[in-house]
Amino acid sequence: MNNITEAINKALVRLEEEGDIVITTTTLEPIVEEIVGSIGSCINDLLDGNEYRAVTNSLNILVNGVVVNNENFQTIIGLDKNELEGVLEKLVSKIPKL
Repeated sequence: MNNITEAINKALVRLEEEGDIVITTTTLEPIVEEIVGSIGSCINDLLDGNEYRAVTNSLNILVNGVVVNNENFQTIIGLDKNELEGVLEKLVSKIPKL
């Protein structure tokens, strides 16, 4: 199970234990798979492939402490700074605040 699947599974169990929902199936797997699929569809609708790669490249660079200068930014990230800023705005506007 991946982290998203585990988190959804735990949330469903907790909600049922607290009496907020009633689950009538013998296994949570089909419910969790449906929710994960819905989340995946939302992400695909939100970012195209190049934007998604740019976000993952940026996170990888951040985590690994790589220094990116203006000269090689687009080559390493996959988008120029203005395009990546547009991706950030898209993410911020579409993802609910926690």
